[in-house]
Amino acid sequence: MLVCCLTLCGCGTGASNEDGSQKNQTAAEEKSNSDSNADSSQQGDYHSNINPPGEYPVCKEKITMKVGIVQDSNVEDYETNFLTKLYEEKTNMDLVFDVYSNIEAEQKLQVMVASQSDLPEIITGIKLSDLTILSFGEQGAIIPLNDLIDKYGHNIKNAYENSPQLKTYTTMPDGKIYSIAKYTETIGNLWSGRATINKKWLDKVGMEIPKTTDELYEALKAFKAQDPNGNNKADEIPLLGNLKGWRQKVYDFIFNAYIYNDTSDRYIVKDGKLSFAYNTPQWREALRFMNKLCTEGLLSPQSFTINEDQFKQIVRAEPDLTVGVIPAGAIILSAGDERVAEYEVIPPLTGPEGVSWATYFPSMPENKFIITNACKNPEAAIRWADLMYDPDIVITQRWGEKGVNWDDPAPGDVSLYQDTLGYPAKIKILNDVFGSVQNVNWREGNPTYRTADYTCGQVWDGNPIYHEYLISKHMMAYKDRGPEEYVAKLIFTNEEMAEIRESKTSINEYVNESIARFITGDLDVDKDWDSYLAELENMNIKRYQEISQQAYDRIQ
Repeated sequence: MLVCCLTLCGCGTGASNEDGSQKNQTAAEEKSNSDSNADSSQQGDYHSNINPPGEYPVCKEKITMKVGIVQDSNVEDYETNFLTKLYEEKTNMDLVFDVYSNIEAEQKLQVMVASQSDLPEIITGIKLSDLTILSFGEQGAIIPLNDLIDKYGHNIKNAYENSPQLKTYTTMPDGKIYSIAKYTETIGNLWSGRATINKKWLDKVGMEIPKTTDELYEALKAFKAQDPNGNNKADEIPLLGNLKGWRQKVYDFIFNAYIYNDTSDRYIVKDGKLSFAYNTPQWREALRFMNKLCTEGLLSPQSFTINEDQFKQIVRAEPDLTVGVIPAGAIILSAGDERVAEYEVIPPLTGPEGVSWATYFPSMPENKFIITNACKNPEAAIRWADLMYDPDIVITQRWGEKGVNWDDPAPGDVSLYQDTLGYPAKIKILNDVFGSVQNVNWREGNPTYRTADYTCGQVWDGNPIYHEYLISKHMMAYKDRGPEEYVAKLIFTNEEMAEIRESKTSINEYVNESIARFITGDLDVDKDWDSYLAELENMNIKRYQEISQQAYDRIQ
C-alpha cells in the first residue's frame, strides 16, 4: 500500500470525467486509495499529492508542469523570471515552457487541438474568444473546471462571490467553466466615456462649463469666433476627436444626451427586452445635432479621417493650444505638460428631452488559463490558478518585487482616489517596469483578480496634474450615471454565432459608416433616414435582435 501511495504522489490521477470517474485510475487503485487514506474524507478528500486550499506549497512532492504561453516582448525570460521562481516555490512545480510567438499562438493552438497532439498541460497568456473556448471544450481538448473549482478554488470562489460577473461571463452556454480569467477593476475605466473642455477658454469668452447640448453649442460657437487662445489667429478647433483612439470618437459622449449609447453593439434594455439605439428617433435627433455642429464648423471633419497619433499631435500643439473640447478616456496632453490644468471635465450633457446618460464600461474577464486533456495533474493545475488569485500574489503579478518595484505605504500616505472615492493607500509604486523589458513578472499574461483596491489605492505623490489623479477627479461627474439595465456582454453558442455572424458584422460596420456620413452631410438625416432603416432590415436586424435576446436571457 505504501508503494502504491508513493506512486500516486509522483504521477497524479488525471482529470475527472463528467460522471466523476478518474481517467487514469483503475478500480484496484481506487480501493488502495480508499484503504490507505481512510481519514482523507475528514481532510476534504484531497488528492494525495495536493495540500488543502490555502496551504503552500501546492504539491507535497515535486511535479513537472508543461506550460504553453504566448511571448510578451517585454518579458525577458520566462524560465528565470522572478514571478516564475515565486510560482515554482509556492507550487512545488518545475514549470517547463512552450513559448509561442504572439502572431502564431492561436493558430498553432488550433492545429494542436485539431490533431489532439503536442498539447501542453496548461495554456496561459493567450486571450481566447468565448467561441474558441467553447469549441475547444466541445472537442474535449480542454477540461471543464467547475468541479475542480468547487473542490480546490479557495481564492477563485471568493472572487466569484465578491464579483459575480466574473463567474457569469466565464460560464459558457453549456453551463461549464473552461477558463480562469484575468480580471482587473480600474474604476477610471468604468466611466471612461468622458470629455474635457478648456476652462481657460471658457473664462475668456465669459461662459461656464456646459451642462446641456445647447450650452455646448454656444460654447463651441464662442471658441470659433472669439480667439480664446489669444494668438490673433483663427486656429481654434472647437471640437475634435478621432475614430481610432480609446474613447476618442467625437460623437459617443454626445449621443448619451439623446439615448443610451454603449458604444459597441449599442443595445438598449427596457424591462428585460433588448433593442438597438441606432434605429430610433432619438438616434436620428443626435445625428441631426452633430450634423449642425459639423456644418457650422464647430466640429472638425478631421475627426473622421485622422488617426490617434495625428489627433495627439494636434491636441499637443505648441506653443498655443488649439482644441477646445477633447473626448477621451485618458489625458491626451503629455505627462508633465502644465497646460493640462486648463482642461476640466464636462459632466454628462442633458439633451433637449432631458436625457443624460454616461456609458458604463463594466470590468470584463479575459480567458487566460485553460487546462488541456493532456494534463496529468489537473488538481495541482487548478491550485496554481487559485494561487494567482491570492491577494498577496496579485501585486507581484502586476508590479513585481516588493521593496524593489513596490512597497507598503508609509503612515500619512494618501491614495489617488482617497479624496474622491475614499480608497485608503494600499501600495506605493517605487519602480513600475510594466511598460519596459523586464524579468520580474509576466505582464499579467496569467489569471489575476486585481480589484479596485489596488489601482485606486496607489499612493499619490501630491502632484495636482498627475494623469491618474486627474482621472480620479474627472470620473466623479460620470460615476453611476448609467441605466440600471444594460448589456455588458453576450456569450453566443457556436450555432447562434454561425447564424448571426454576417448580420452582426455587417450591421455594426454599416451603422458606424452611416454615423460619419450623416454627421458630415454625405447622407441627409431627413431624406436618407428611411433608406438607412430599410437597409438595416435587409441585413436581418430582426433575427439578430432575437438571438441577442436569447443570449441575454441565459445570463439573467
